[in-house]
Amino acid sequence: MQDTTRRKLKTFPGLRPEQFMHPWDVKATAGLAAVPGLDTLVKKVMEYGLERVFYLENIADNVRVTDTMFPKLYRYLQWGCKILDVEEPELYVSMSYDFNAFTYGHTRPFIVLNSGLLDILDEQERLYVIAHELGHIKCQHVLYTIVAENLKTILDVVGRATLGIGSLVGTGLALPLYDWYRKAELSADRAALLAVQDPDVAIRVFMKMAGGAMSLFDEMDRGAFLDQIRAYEERDASGLDKAYKFFITAFRTHPFPIMRAKHLDAWDLIISELDAKNPTLGLTAAHYAAENARADALEHLATAGASLTIAATDGCTPLHAAAAAGAAEVATLLLRLISEGAAAAEGAADDAGSAAALAAMDARDLCGCSPLMLAAGNGHVEAVAA
Repeated sequence: MQDTTRRKLKTFPGLRPEQFMHPWDVKATAGLAAVPGLDTLVKKVMEYGLERVFYLENIADNVRVTDTMFPKLYRYLQWGCKILDVEEPELYVSMSYDFNAFTYGHTRPFIVLNSGLLDILDEQERLYVIAHELGHIKCQHVLYTIVAENLKTILDVVGRATLGIGSLVGTGLALPLYDWYRKAELSADRAALLAVQDPDVAIRVFMKMAGGAMSLFDEMDRGAFLDQIRAYEERDASGLDKAYKFFITAFRTHPFPIMRAKHLDAWDLIISELDAKNPTLGLTAAHYAAENARADALEHLATAGASLTIAATDGCTPLHAAAAAGAAEVATLLLRLISEGAAAAEGAADDAGSAAALAAMDARDLCGCSPLMLAAGNGHVEAVAA
């Protein structure tokens, strides 16, 4: 694996789905609960044991990845689980030349990678795809995914059970379900980027899935691929073009690769600017979140990779800001996040985490004050005790 073997990938212990889920996915997931008839479909999935059928077919027809069977893939699975804090699922390779991977099983999830997809990916890209599927598990997408993937079969069952009435409402159920499915992919892409920690890996995967012949991989251009997005989006000039876009996407389970690239590229841009400093005082988003006691914002920033020990122009760190404001709970949270981040970087070494927390508490601004001194000097007893 080219770069990943030479650098330590950051892990995210305690990572929660809401910390990285795409807002469209969040909204679409909430909207599914209000779709009439969907609860019936979900019940049928469980009632007819489709999950178990898929699992039995999978273990009979595919090859399970273990530490002795495809050990590199197994190692990527382990890395992805550790980085995203996901319980390890079963992983399989299927003899299929479709460029696809998928996750099944609501109660016992398992991931399947098609051999055709593996053949066009390099080692880093394989980690990306595995982490993408782990993202679906992390976001609890799998139950609705089973419904979406088998919608026609389920609707036939429901139709027979309801004398055809269930089939009549099939399209009304399919549209919001497929809309959710496409938006869920955007969250899984974010999880995969958190795992590989290199946006170029993601773009390469999208380019290859969109139509890169193996003999032409070396000639693919990231910029030209992203330029296609503008060409596609500019075709909104007329109502007819908008209608065509609706019809070509309405029943797709995945967004077009260029649109996935666009959304992920935009999110990566946000992440890359997390440590941008105010031009006058040198304050970052972490400083402002700490000063205003925004624990939720700090957790999001930490998950996205922002520095929690970065110093402003006057030498103040986010912990200085929290201590000066008397934000005791935020100060405690900062120390925990700093400790966990350092421990994860050193392979879960508790000593490294403790040392990082102590260093943060002893950091001095240009006046020689530590966070503890600032809290005490401003009379913030709770912050001092924290």
